[in-house]
Amino acid sequence: MDCNLLADLVSFRERLGNRKPTIPEVLRFFVAYAKDNPAWGSLHVMADGNYDCVEHCIKQGTETNDEFGKELAMVMRNMSKTQRSKILIVAWGLAHVRPLR
Repeated sequence: MDCNLLADLVSFRERLGNRKPTIPEVLRFFVAYAKDNPAWGSLHVMADGNYDCVEHCIKQGTETNDEFGKELAMVMRNMSKTQRSKILIVAWGLAHVRPLR
C-alpha cells in the first residue's frame, strides 16, 4: 500500500473527529484497499454483510499489522450501516469490474 495514501488516510481520520464522512470523501481510500485486498483483508467481516463489526475489524487490523485496514475501520466507526454497505460495494466494483467495450 502506498505510504502517502496511508498518511492521507490517517490525516483525514484525525480531522474527521466525530463527523460522519461522505462516501465521496473516502471512496479513493476504499478503492485502493480493495485493489490490494480483493477479499477485503481486515474488513472481510463487514464485506460479508456484518456491518456492526467495526471494532472486530479494528482488532483484526491490529493483530495482522494491516494498518490501512485498521484506519479504514476507524473511519467506518463514524459511518452509518447504509454507508458501510454502499462504500464496500462501490469500491470493490471500481477496483475490480472492467467496463464493457
